Amino acid sequence: MKKRNLSVLLALLLLLCACDTAPETEKNGEEAALRDYTFSFRWNVCGISSYDSESGLLVKTTDATNPSRYRTTHILTAAEREEIGALLASLDLSAYPAEYDPFNAPDAELRQMTSPDQTIVLSFVTPSFSKTVSCPNVCLGMKGGYDEAAQRFLNVCGRLEEILTSTEEWKSLPDYEFLYD
Repeated sequence: MKKRNLSVLLALLLLLCACDTAPETEKNGEEAALRDYTFSFRWNVCGISSYDSESGLLVKTTDATNPSRYRTTHILTAAEREEIGALLASLDLSAYPAEYDPFNAPDAELRQMTSPDQTIVLSFVTPSFSKTVSCPNVCLGMKGGYDEAAQRFLNVCGRLEEILTSTEEWKSLPDYEFLYD
């Protein structure tokens, strides 16, 4: 009886070890990347709004008499983290240049501009990948990308803004002190 119990125990241990050392599948790798990431995002007129997932710092505006009144902390919920991870992973940021204008093709003779403009900066870091895409002084708004990839980038940035500005922490911050025309 003891030999049988010992044999069963050894078989279970071998099975557990084999499962534990099995190579990670692509799907599990994607899931790991969606769990183990950080991102930061700046947006709005002159990039006055921002979020950093590592610290949880959420800033409504840096353009105020007392900017500290417009800062709070928001730790992403599991649902937010999952959605944002999927959005960022689907974007394939490696295909975008470090400095980018999603509203104007690089060879465009006529350029779309707004006044005021906005700055968008999106950074995504996983254990095996790191990329920052900066869009300084581009058209204000999240619509109107010059091609499909540009529109996809703007859609992801627009959704990030929606997620962050719909949090209770964001809503608890005071109204903007200065408005732009």
